[in-house]
Amino acid sequence: NISVNKANDKAISIGENSIAKINNLELTENNIGIAVKDGSVSDLQNLNTKNNNYDVILFNKKKEFSKPSLNISNYNNSEDMKLLQSEGTYLEIDQKVFLGNFKDEYINSLIY
Repeated sequence: NISVNKANDKAISIGENSIAKINNLELTENNIGIAVKDGSVSDLQNLNTKNNNYDVILFNKKKEFSKPSLNISNYNNSEDMKLLQSEGTYLEIDQKVFLGNFKDEYINSLIY
């Protein structure tokens, strides 16, 4: 159970080949809700996001890593999700697959 409110950077950052499993995550009024990057694999259950600049970001910061993946089950705000997802990353939300269309360099220029 994690709740993060008003983080100026990333509320949750998962990177460099990490494996994360999180249940009950609430992210409110952060710059970035959750960032999954650099070969990491993450599973989230029960995600609640509200008023973040970006809710979910998937990308590579470092070129030496493979692309990250994220699976979210029971996301209460998926209709209004603010997403940045780079090409080649994998995102599944409540059994719907999303394909990224941004370059890693573009995402990095926005957040760093």
